Amino acid sequence: MAGLQAAGLFSVAVDFRGVQIAGLISQAVECRGVQMAFWTASESMCGVQIGVMNFAVPAEDGWVVQIGLVNGIGRDKDAGWFEGTRYFPGINIGW
Repeated sequence: MAGLQAAGLFSVAVDFRGVQIAGLISQAVECRGVQMAFWTASESMCGVQIGVMNFAVPAEDGWVVQIGLVNGIGRDKDAGWFEGTRYFPGINIGW
């Protein structure tokens, strides 16, 4: 999908390019663009995440900027919640 995806509660996509906005959860397997929601997540991210809780693994050729209370950037796709993930509040940047 490419473009704008907006939803009241849940916004979910597999391969997304553009702006993804939701009230509660914004999730994509592969995302290139912007995600905004209470909780944002992507297994392969290149772009910006804005939310209270953000989790992403940078794409091989990408970067991630997270703005929120809990920001986690995984080292690779095998990273878990505690192992292989770097957390930083406020702003977190990874590539």
